[in-house]
Amino acid sequence: MSVLDDIEISRKASILSIFSDKYEAHKKSIISEKGKEPKDILFIVHILCFFVGFMNIMPMVFFSTAQNYWMYKFRNATLDEETTSGKDRTALQSYFQSVQMVASSVPNVIFTLLALFYGHKLSAIIRSIGALAVQCTNFAIFAAFTYINTDSWQNSFFVLTMGLFTINSACTSTFHMSSVVLMAKLPSIYMFFFLIGQNGTVITTTLQIIALSVTDRSLITGAIYFTAGTILIGLTLILLLVGRITPVFKYYDVTNVKENKTEELKWSECKILIKKIWPCLVIMCGLLTSSSFVMPGIITLIVSENDTEKTAWTAKYFTPVTAFLIPEVVSILGRVTAKNFRITNTNKWWYIAVVFIRGVTLVPFYMFCRAEPRHLPVVFGSDWQFISIHAFFAYTMGFLLNVTFMSIRTLTDKPELGLKLLGLVASLTSAANTANGVLMVRLL
Repeated sequence: MSVLDDIEISRKASILSIFSDKYEAHKKSIISEKGKEPKDILFIVHILCFFVGFMNIMPMVFFSTAQNYWMYKFRNATLDEETTSGKDRTALQSYFQSVQMVASSVPNVIFTLLALFYGHKLSAIIRSIGALAVQCTNFAIFAAFTYINTDSWQNSFFVLTMGLFTINSACTSTFHMSSVVLMAKLPSIYMFFFLIGQNGTVITTTLQIIALSVTDRSLITGAIYFTAGTILIGLTLILLLVGRITPVFKYYDVTNVKENKTEELKWSECKILIKKIWPCLVIMCGLLTSSSFVMPGIITLIVSENDTEKTAWTAKYFTPVTAFLIPEVVSILGRVTAKNFRITNTNKWWYIAVVFIRGVTLVPFYMFCRAEPRHLPVVFGSDWQFISIHAFFAYTMGFLLNVTFMSIRTLTDKPELGLKLLGLVASLTSAANTANGVLMVRLL
Protein backbone atom coordinates (compact mmCIF):
# COMPACT_ATOMS: atom_id res chain seq x y z
CA MET A 1 0.00 0.00 0.00
CA SER A 2 1.31 3.42 -0.86
CA VAL A 3 1.59 6.44 1.42
CA LEU A 4 -1.50 7.81 -0.20
CA ASP A 5 -3.23 4.55 0.63
CA ASP A 6 -2.03 4.70 4.32
CA ILE A 7 -3.33 8.22 4.72
CA GLU A 8 -6.65 7.24 3.30
CA ILE A 9 -6.94 4.17 5.68
CA SER A 10 -5.87 6.27 8.66
CA ARG A 11 -8.95 8.40 8.23
CA LYS A 12 -11.18 5.32 8.84
CA ALA A 13 -9.30 3.43 11.56
CA SER A 14 -12.45 2.08 13.24
CA ILE A 15 -12.14 -1.07 11.14
CA LEU A 16 -9.74 -2.52 13.70
CA SER A 17 -12.44 -2.52 16.37
CA ILE A 18 -13.64 -5.88 15.09
CA PHE A 19 -10.60 -7.52 16.62
CA SER A 20 -11.80 -6.82 20.15
CA ASP A 21 -12.18 -9.80 22.52
CA LYS A 22 -15.84 -8.94 23.02
CA TYR A 23 -16.51 -9.20 19.33
CA GLU A 24 -14.72 -12.54 18.92
CA ALA A 25 -16.61 -14.02 21.87
CA HIS A 26 -19.90 -12.85 20.42
CA LYS A 27 -19.05 -14.40 17.05
CA LYS A 28 -18.17 -17.75 18.59
CA SER A 29 -21.47 -17.81 20.44
CA ILE A 30 -23.34 -17.20 17.19
CA ILE A 31 -21.56 -20.08 15.48
CA SER A 32 -22.26 -22.45 18.37
CA GLU A 33 -25.92 -21.49 18.35
CA LYS A 34 -26.47 -21.78 14.62
CA GLY A 35 -24.47 -24.92 14.03
CA LYS A 36 -22.09 -25.71 11.23
CA GLU A 37 -20.93 -22.78 9.12
CA PRO A 38 -21.98 -23.03 5.46
CA LYS A 39 -19.41 -23.38 2.71
CA ASP A 40 -18.59 -20.43 0.48
CA ILE A 41 -19.67 -21.82 -2.91
CA LEU A 42 -17.10 -21.00 -5.61
CA PHE A 43 -15.38 -18.72 -3.06
CA ILE A 44 -17.77 -15.94 -4.02
CA VAL A 45 -17.72 -14.29 -0.60
CA HIS A 46 -13.92 -14.56 -0.37
CA ILE A 47 -13.59 -12.81 -3.73
CA LEU A 48 -16.22 -10.27 -2.73
CA CYS A 49 -14.35 -9.40 0.48
CA PHE A 50 -11.17 -8.81 -1.51
CA PHE A 51 -12.95 -6.45 -3.90
CA VAL A 52 -14.73 -4.66 -1.05
CA GLY A 53 -11.35 -3.98 0.54
CA PHE A 54 -9.99 -2.87 -2.82
CA MET A 55 -12.88 -0.44 -3.32
CA ASN A 56 -12.08 1.20 0.01
CA ILE A 57 -8.90 2.53 -1.57
CA MET A 58 -9.12 2.37 -5.35
CA PRO A 59 -11.58 5.22 -6.11
CA MET A 60 -9.40 7.77 -4.29
CA VAL A 61 -5.93 6.77 -5.56
CA PHE A 62 -7.11 5.88 -9.06
CA PHE A 63 -7.00 9.46 -10.27
CA SER A 64 -3.59 10.27 -8.83
CA THR A 65 -1.92 7.43 -10.71
CA ALA A 66 -3.48 8.61 -14.01
CA GLN A 67 -0.95 11.43 -14.09
CA ASN A 68 -0.12 11.06 -17.79
CA TYR A 69 -3.78 11.46 -18.81
CA TRP A 70 -4.31 14.59 -16.70
CA MET A 71 -1.11 16.12 -18.03
CA TYR A 72 -2.54 15.69 -21.53
CA LYS A 73 -5.96 17.10 -20.70
CA PHE A 74 -4.52 20.25 -19.12
CA ARG A 75 -1.47 20.69 -21.34
CA ASN A 76 -0.56 23.81 -23.28
CA ALA A 77 -2.71 23.04 -26.34
CA THR A 78 -0.96 25.69 -28.44
CA LEU A 79 2.19 23.58 -28.53
CA ASP A 80 2.42 20.76 -31.03
CA GLU A 81 3.14 18.08 -28.44
CA GLU A 82 1.34 15.05 -27.01
CA THR A 83 1.75 16.58 -23.57
CA THR A 84 3.76 19.33 -21.91
CA SER A 85 6.13 18.83 -18.99
CA GLY A 86 8.92 20.53 -17.14
CA LYS A 87 8.99 24.29 -17.60
CA ASP A 88 6.20 24.10 -20.20
CA ARG A 89 3.65 22.85 -17.67
CA THR A 90 0.54 24.97 -17.32
CA ALA A 91 -0.94 26.18 -14.04
CA LEU A 92 -3.71 23.58 -14.33
CA GLN A 93 -1.14 20.83 -14.70
CA SER A 94 0.91 22.07 -11.76
CA TYR A 95 -1.99 22.48 -9.33
CA PHE A 96 -4.17 19.55 -10.42
CA GLN A 97 -3.11 17.00 -7.79
CA SER A 98 -3.10 19.54 -4.93
CA VAL A 99 -6.53 20.94 -5.80
CA GLN A 100 -7.84 17.39 -6.14
CA MET A 101 -6.91 16.76 -2.51
CA VAL A 102 -8.81 19.88 -1.46
CA ALA A 103 -11.90 18.87 -3.43
CA SER A 104 -11.82 15.38 -1.90
CA SER A 105 -11.15 16.22 1.75
CA VAL A 106 -14.21 18.30 2.61
CA PRO A 107 -16.86 15.74 1.58
CA ASN A 108 -14.74 13.03 3.18
CA VAL A 109 -14.95 14.74 6.58
CA ILE A 110 -18.67 15.48 6.22
CA PHE A 111 -19.67 11.95 5.23
CA THR A 112 -17.35 10.37 7.79
CA LEU A 113 -19.10 12.36 10.52
CA LEU A 114 -22.52 11.44 9.13
CA ALA A 115 -21.58 7.75 9.09
CA LEU A 116 -20.17 7.88 12.62
CA PHE A 117 -23.19 9.50 14.21
CA TYR A 118 -26.12 8.65 11.91
CA GLY A 119 -25.04 5.48 10.10
CA HIS A 120 -27.32 3.33 12.24
CA LYS A 121 -30.41 4.78 10.55
CA LEU A 122 -29.91 2.82 7.31
CA SER A 123 -28.64 -0.72 6.73
CA ALA A 124 -24.99 -0.96 5.77
CA ILE A 125 -25.54 -3.04 2.66
CA ILE A 126 -28.02 -0.54 1.20
CA ARG A 127 -25.53 2.28 1.73
CA SER A 128 -22.76 0.17 0.17
CA ILE A 129 -24.80 -0.68 -2.92
CA GLY A 130 -25.91 2.93 -3.35
CA ALA A 131 -22.35 4.28 -3.03
CA LEU A 132 -20.99 1.77 -5.56
CA ALA A 133 -23.78 2.55 -8.05
CA VAL A 134 -23.01 6.27 -7.94
CA GLN A 135 -19.26 5.65 -8.21
CA CYS A 136 -19.73 3.35 -11.20
CA THR A 137 -21.70 6.11 -12.95
CA ASN A 138 -19.02 8.63 -11.96
CA PHE A 139 -16.22 6.53 -13.45
CA ALA A 140 -18.26 5.97 -16.63
CA ILE A 141 -18.46 9.76 -17.02
CA PHE A 142 -14.69 10.05 -16.66
CA ALA A 143 -14.27 7.31 -19.27
CA ALA A 144 -16.63 9.16 -21.64
CA PHE A 145 -14.57 12.35 -21.35
CA THR A 146 -11.54 10.55 -22.75
CA TYR A 147 -13.35 10.68 -26.11
CA ILE A 148 -14.29 14.38 -25.81
CA ASN A 149 -11.97 17.18 -26.90
CA THR A 150 -11.74 19.61 -23.98
CA ASP A 151 -8.85 21.75 -25.26
CA SER A 152 -11.07 24.79 -25.87
CA TRP A 153 -12.64 24.71 -22.39
CA GLN A 154 -9.90 23.41 -20.11
CA ASN A 155 -10.80 25.69 -17.19
CA SER A 156 -14.44 24.56 -17.22
CA PHE A 157 -13.39 20.93 -17.53
CA PHE A 158 -11.06 21.42 -14.57
CA VAL A 159 -13.96 22.70 -12.43
CA LEU A 160 -16.23 19.87 -13.62
CA THR A 161 -13.54 17.32 -12.80
CA MET A 162 -13.17 18.66 -9.27
CA GLY A 163 -16.95 18.46 -8.84
CA LEU A 164 -16.87 14.80 -9.84
CA PHE A 165 -14.00 14.24 -7.40
CA THR A 166 -16.19 15.66 -4.64
CA ILE A 167 -18.94 13.16 -5.42
CA ASN A 168 -16.38 10.37 -5.62
CA SER A 169 -14.96 11.25 -2.20
CA ALA A 170 -18.41 11.30 -0.58
CA CYS A 171 -19.19 7.86 -2.01
CA THR A 172 -15.83 6.44 -0.93
CA SER A 173 -16.35 7.60 2.66
CA THR A 174 -19.88 6.20 2.72
CA PHE A 175 -18.81 2.88 1.24
CA HIS A 176 -15.88 2.45 3.60
CA MET A 177 -17.84 3.10 6.79
CA SER A 178 -20.59 0.78 5.53
CA SER A 179 -18.30 -2.02 4.38
CA VAL A 180 -16.54 -2.09 7.75
CA VAL A 181 -19.87 -2.91 9.39
CA LEU A 182 -20.52 -5.70 6.87
CA MET A 183 -17.07 -7.24 7.28
CA ALA A 184 -17.39 -7.16 11.06
CA LYS A 185 -20.18 -9.76 10.84
CA LEU A 186 -18.00 -12.29 9.01
CA PRO A 187 -15.28 -14.66 10.36
CA SER A 188 -11.63 -13.63 10.40
CA ILE A 189 -10.77 -15.45 7.16
CA TYR A 190 -13.03 -13.11 5.23
CA MET A 191 -11.54 -10.11 7.04
CA PHE A 192 -8.10 -11.32 5.92
CA PHE A 193 -9.18 -11.11 2.27
CA PHE A 194 -10.70 -7.69 2.96
CA LEU A 195 -7.40 -6.38 4.34
CA ILE A 196 -5.44 -7.90 1.47
CA GLY A 197 -7.73 -6.02 -0.92
CA GLN A 198 -6.80 -2.75 0.78
CA ASN A 199 -3.28 -3.18 -0.56
CA GLY A 200 -4.79 -2.56 -3.99
CA THR A 201 -2.75 0.47 -5.03
CA VAL A 202 -0.30 -2.01 -6.51
CA ILE A 203 -3.15 -3.11 -8.78
CA THR A 204 -4.10 0.43 -9.84
CA THR A 205 -0.51 1.41 -10.50
CA THR A 206 0.17 -1.78 -12.44
CA LEU A 207 -3.00 -1.19 -14.44
CA GLN A 208 -1.81 2.32 -15.29
CA ILE A 209 1.61 1.00 -16.38
CA ILE A 210 -0.06 -1.62 -18.60
CA ALA A 211 -2.28 1.04 -20.16
CA LEU A 212 0.76 3.21 -20.82
CA SER A 213 2.61 0.32 -22.46
CA VAL A 214 -0.24 -0.39 -24.90
CA THR A 215 -0.10 2.96 -26.70
CA ASP A 216 1.75 6.27 -26.84
CA ARG A 217 -1.48 8.26 -27.05
CA SER A 218 -2.58 9.67 -23.71
CA LEU A 219 -6.29 9.68 -24.59
CA ILE A 220 -6.29 5.99 -25.46
CA THR A 221 -4.36 5.27 -22.25
CA GLY A 222 -6.98 7.21 -20.29
CA ALA A 223 -9.83 5.41 -22.03
CA ILE A 224 -8.36 1.99 -21.20
CA TYR A 225 -7.62 3.00 -17.63
CA PHE A 226 -10.99 4.55 -16.73
CA THR A 227 -12.94 1.86 -18.56
CA ALA A 228 -11.08 -0.75 -16.51
CA GLY A 229 -11.91 1.20 -13.35
CA THR A 230 -15.60 1.32 -14.28
CA ILE A 231 -15.61 -2.44 -14.90
CA LEU A 232 -13.94 -3.14 -11.53
CA ILE A 233 -16.52 -1.08 -9.64
CA GLY A 234 -19.35 -2.67 -11.61
CA LEU A 235 -17.96 -6.13 -10.87
CA THR A 236 -17.82 -5.33 -7.14
CA LEU A 237 -21.42 -4.12 -7.27
CA ILE A 238 -22.54 -7.34 -8.96
CA LEU A 239 -20.62 -9.47 -6.44
CA LEU A 240 -22.23 -7.54 -3.58
CA LEU A 241 -25.71 -8.12 -5.00
CA VAL A 242 -24.93 -11.82 -5.45
CA GLY A 243 -23.39 -11.98 -1.98
CA ARG A 244 -26.68 -10.90 -0.42
CA ILE A 245 -28.28 -14.21 -1.36
CA THR A 246 -25.38 -16.51 -0.52
CA PRO A 247 -25.65 -18.96 2.41
CA VAL A 248 -22.73 -17.24 4.15
CA PHE A 249 -24.42 -13.82 4.18
CA LYS A 250 -27.69 -15.37 5.33
CA TYR A 251 -25.98 -17.42 8.04
CA TYR A 252 -24.35 -14.35 9.59
CA ASP A 253 -27.34 -12.11 8.83
CA VAL A 254 -25.08 -9.65 6.99
CA THR A 255 -27.83 -8.18 4.82
CA ASN A 256 -29.77 -6.66 7.71
CA VAL A 257 -26.85 -5.46 9.82
CA LYS A 258 -26.81 -1.88 11.09
CA GLU A 259 -24.46 -0.02 13.41
CA ASN A 260 -25.45 -0.30 17.04
CA LYS A 261 -26.39 3.19 18.17
CA THR A 262 -25.16 2.49 21.70
CA GLU A 263 -21.65 1.91 20.36
CA GLU A 264 -21.44 5.18 18.44
CA LEU A 265 -18.79 7.68 19.46
CA LYS A 266 -20.16 10.20 21.97
CA TRP A 267 -18.69 13.64 22.52
CA SER A 268 -18.86 13.19 26.31
CA GLU A 269 -16.31 10.35 26.09
CA CYS A 270 -13.81 12.22 23.94
CA LYS A 271 -12.15 14.11 26.80
CA ILE A 272 -11.32 10.93 28.73
CA LEU A 273 -10.10 9.17 25.59
CA ILE A 274 -7.89 12.08 24.55
CA LYS A 275 -6.07 11.97 27.89
CA LYS A 276 -5.24 8.29 27.31
CA ILE A 277 -4.42 8.19 23.60
CA TRP A 278 -3.10 11.69 23.00
CA PRO A 279 0.35 10.40 21.87
CA CYS A 280 -1.33 8.48 19.03
CA LEU A 281 -3.36 11.55 18.07
CA VAL A 282 -0.27 13.76 18.02
CA ILE A 283 1.70 11.25 15.95
CA MET A 284 -1.18 10.83 13.49
CA CYS A 285 -1.52 14.60 13.06
CA GLY A 286 2.23 14.92 12.53
CA LEU A 287 2.37 12.18 9.90
CA LEU A 288 -0.59 13.48 7.93
CA THR A 289 0.61 17.07 8.09
CA SER A 290 4.07 16.22 6.74
CA SER A 291 2.61 14.06 3.97
CA SER A 292 0.12 16.74 2.91
CA PHE A 293 2.99 19.00 1.85
CA VAL A 294 4.39 16.54 -0.69
CA MET A 295 1.73 13.99 -1.68
CA PRO A 296 0.51 13.89 -4.29
CA GLY A 297 1.15 17.52 -5.35
CA ILE A 298 4.96 17.62 -5.40
CA ILE A 299 5.85 14.02 -6.19
CA THR A 300 3.79 13.98 -9.39
CA LEU A 301 5.67 17.07 -10.66
CA ILE A 302 9.13 15.54 -10.24
CA VAL A 303 10.74 14.58 -13.55
CA SER A 304 13.66 12.34 -14.37
CA GLU A 305 17.19 13.71 -14.67
CA ASN A 306 17.02 12.57 -18.32
CA ASP A 307 13.65 14.21 -18.98
CA THR A 308 14.87 16.06 -22.08
CA GLU A 309 15.62 12.77 -23.84
CA LYS A 310 11.87 11.88 -24.05
CA THR A 311 12.39 8.14 -23.65
CA ALA A 312 9.65 5.70 -22.63
CA TRP A 313 11.04 5.71 -19.08
CA THR A 314 11.04 9.48 -18.69
CA ALA A 315 7.82 10.19 -20.61
CA LYS A 316 5.55 7.38 -19.41
CA TYR A 317 6.88 5.19 -16.63
CA PHE A 318 8.92 7.45 -14.35
CA THR A 319 6.04 8.93 -12.35
CA PRO A 320 3.88 5.79 -11.84
CA VAL A 321 6.91 3.66 -10.93
CA THR A 322 8.88 6.05 -8.71
CA ALA A 323 6.03 8.06 -7.17
CA PHE A 324 3.56 5.22 -6.59
CA LEU A 325 4.68 1.63 -7.23
CA ILE A 326 8.00 1.60 -5.35
CA PRO A 327 6.60 3.49 -2.31
CA GLU A 328 3.63 1.08 -2.27
CA VAL A 329 5.91 -1.91 -1.90
CA VAL A 330 8.18 -0.44 0.78
CA SER A 331 5.16 0.90 2.71
CA ILE A 332 3.88 -2.67 3.02
CA LEU A 333 7.32 -3.69 4.25
CA GLY A 334 7.19 -0.92 6.85
CA ARG A 335 3.86 -2.13 8.19
CA VAL A 336 5.14 -5.71 8.43
CA THR A 337 8.24 -4.54 10.31
CA ALA A 338 6.07 -2.65 12.82
CA LYS A 339 4.19 -5.78 13.88
CA ASN A 340 5.79 -6.07 17.34
CA PHE A 341 6.23 -2.36 18.16
CA ARG A 342 3.89 -0.35 20.40
CA ILE A 343 3.64 3.19 21.77
CA THR A 344 3.63 3.24 25.58
CA ASN A 345 3.64 5.92 28.26
CA THR A 346 7.36 5.26 28.65
CA ASN A 347 8.51 5.59 25.04
CA LYS A 348 5.87 7.97 23.66
CA TRP A 349 8.21 10.97 23.55
CA TRP A 350 10.71 9.04 21.42
CA TYR A 351 8.03 8.33 18.81
CA ILE A 352 6.82 11.94 18.85
CA ALA A 353 10.41 13.16 18.40
CA VAL A 354 10.97 10.79 15.45
CA VAL A 355 7.81 12.03 13.73
CA PHE A 356 8.83 15.67 14.23
CA ILE A 357 12.41 15.15 13.01
CA ARG A 358 11.17 13.11 10.06
CA GLY A 359 8.85 15.91 8.97
CA VAL A 360 11.24 18.85 9.26
CA THR A 361 14.11 17.02 7.52
CA LEU A 362 12.39 15.09 4.73
CA VAL A 363 9.70 17.55 3.58
CA PRO A 364 12.19 20.26 2.50
CA PHE A 365 14.09 17.61 0.54
CA TYR A 366 11.24 17.36 -1.98
CA MET A 367 11.38 21.09 -2.67
CA PHE A 368 14.94 20.74 -3.96
CA CYS A 369 14.31 17.71 -6.17
CA ARG A 370 13.68 18.09 -9.88
CA ALA A 371 10.00 19.18 -9.66
CA GLU A 372 8.91 21.30 -12.63
CA PRO A 373 8.08 24.13 -13.13
CA ARG A 374 10.20 25.76 -10.44
CA HIS A 375 12.19 28.83 -9.38
CA LEU A 376 14.27 27.29 -6.61
CA PRO A 377 17.62 25.64 -7.44
CA VAL A 378 17.79 21.87 -7.91
CA VAL A 379 19.99 20.30 -5.24
CA PHE A 380 18.95 16.64 -5.49
CA GLY A 381 18.74 16.18 -9.24
CA SER A 382 19.54 12.48 -9.61
CA ASP A 383 16.80 9.89 -10.00
CA TRP A 384 18.35 7.62 -7.38
CA GLN A 385 18.28 10.42 -4.80
CA PHE A 386 14.55 11.00 -5.24
CA ILE A 387 13.74 7.28 -5.32
CA SER A 388 15.81 6.55 -2.20
CA ILE A 389 14.41 9.37 -0.04
CA HIS A 390 10.84 8.86 -1.24
CA ALA A 391 11.09 5.14 -0.49
CA PHE A 392 12.40 5.93 3.00
CA PHE A 393 9.55 8.43 3.48
CA ALA A 394 7.03 5.76 2.50
CA TYR A 395 8.64 3.06 4.66
CA THR A 396 8.61 5.21 7.79
CA MET A 397 5.05 6.33 7.05
CA GLY A 398 3.83 2.73 6.86
CA PHE A 399 5.78 1.76 9.97
CA LEU A 400 4.58 4.66 12.14
CA LEU A 401 0.96 4.46 11.01
CA ASN A 402 0.78 0.77 11.83
CA VAL A 403 2.38 1.30 15.25
CA THR A 404 -0.11 4.11 15.95
CA PHE A 405 -3.14 1.94 15.08
CA MET A 406 -2.00 -1.06 17.08
CA SER A 407 -1.03 0.98 20.15
CA ILE A 408 -4.58 2.14 20.85
CA ARG A 409 -5.40 -1.12 22.62
CA THR A 410 -2.41 -0.71 24.95
CA LEU A 411 -3.38 2.82 25.96
CA THR A 412 -7.13 2.50 26.59
CA ASP A 413 -9.61 -0.13 27.73
CA LYS A 414 -12.04 1.07 25.04
CA PRO A 415 -10.12 0.44 21.80
CA GLU A 416 -13.24 0.61 19.63
CA LEU A 417 -13.99 4.19 20.66
CA GLY A 418 -10.32 5.10 20.67
CA LEU A 419 -9.89 3.99 17.06
CA LYS A 420 -13.02 5.85 16.00
CA LEU A 421 -11.67 9.01 17.62
CA LEU A 422 -8.32 8.45 15.91
CA GLY A 423 -10.10 8.11 12.56
CA LEU A 424 -12.13 11.27 13.17
CA VAL A 425 -9.05 13.30 14.14
CA ALA A 426 -7.24 11.97 11.07
CA SER A 427 -10.08 13.12 8.80
CA LEU A 428 -10.12 16.59 10.35
CA THR A 429 -6.33 16.85 10.10
CA SER A 430 -6.38 15.87 6.43
CA ALA A 431 -9.03 18.49 5.71
CA ALA A 432 -7.14 21.20 7.61
CA ASN A 433 -3.96 20.50 5.63
CA THR A 434 -5.41 20.37 2.13
CA ALA A 435 -3.91 23.74 1.19
CA ASN A 436 -0.38 22.65 2.07
CA GLY A 437 0.20 20.98 -1.29
CA VAL A 438 -0.88 24.12 -3.16
CA LEU A 439 1.45 26.20 -0.97
CA MET A 440 4.41 23.93 -1.74
CA VAL A 441 3.80 24.16 -5.48
CA ARG A 442 3.74 27.96 -5.27
CA LEU A 443 7.02 28.01 -3.33
CA LEU A 444 8.91 25.95 -5.90
